[in-house]
Amino acid sequence: MKAFAVLLLCVASVLAVPHQRSEFVKVVPWKDAPSLLKGNRIIGGSPAVEAQIPYQVALIAGSADGAWLCGGSLISTEWVLTAAHCVIGATVFNVYMGGLTFSTNEPGVVLDITYTGVAHADFSWETLNNDIGLVRLSAPVELNERIQPVRLPESGTFIEAGQPLTVSGWGRTSDTEGGASTYLNYVNVEAISNEECAAVYGNAVIVDSTLCTRGMTNEGVCSGDSGGPLVSYEYDDIEESYNITARLQGVVSFTAAVGCEAGFPSGFVRVTELLDWISENTGLSL
Repeated sequence: MKAFAVLLLCVASVLAVPHQRSEFVKVVPWKDAPSLLKGNRIIGGSPAVEAQIPYQVALIAGSADGAWLCGGSLISTEWVLTAAHCVIGATVFNVYMGGLTFSTNEPGVVLDITYTGVAHADFSWETLNNDIGLVRLSAPVELNERIQPVRLPESGTFIEAGQPLTVSGWGRTSDTEGGASTYLNYVNVEAISNEECAAVYGNAVIVDSTLCTRGMTNEGVCSGDSGGPLVSYEYDDIEESYNITARLQGVVSFTAAVGCEAGFPSGFVRVTELLDWISENTGLSL
């Protein structure tokens, strides 16, 4: 609990230029956080290659007060799963699919402009619980090699401490680098137990629907990667055909505001705990 008292939690989203968003999740006084909330980053990441992460989307949400960049995961031809704090307050969403950049100048990138988003009704800005949301595309997207929905986990499965996972987004690669990355990055991390994570952030923040990770050194996520995917990989050797399947295990939610390279855990929504909510709000049979 001592660590909990001195750490700040911030949502991992950041406003796209030119405006700074006014609200961030916090569990200690907000006034201590602003100097630590500049820019966005995937720490220790590597550049992705074409079609490597076909379910990843870039989500630029906007309102009369400004715009902010988040990540998201395509879970069907019509629905994107993201964080609640990415959806709340937004009146329009620019959804970029199929690219390594969030730019229509890149061949193969599809841009959908939509006005339909929903956040979990029980999302808490104070504790970060239920930080999950959905964005519905204006029309079903045409699937191809670069645009594919990610598989959701099976009900009742559980990510154990030590399991390798991969997180992706358009974040910076260090605390000192300025501005959003223009290129999609990914990093390999491993799950830690909720008990270990609660020792840092407290039991009010770390609940059954929370999943935490830690990098091998200081790898992790921070601003701008909110709502993005945390996946596990399944490897099937069927009839001499080696298949790799990604399953969406987490939605990027929060990190410690002491800096992304400090080595503190990153926090995610545990997707298995919210499958019913996803099904109820999308009509998808899971």
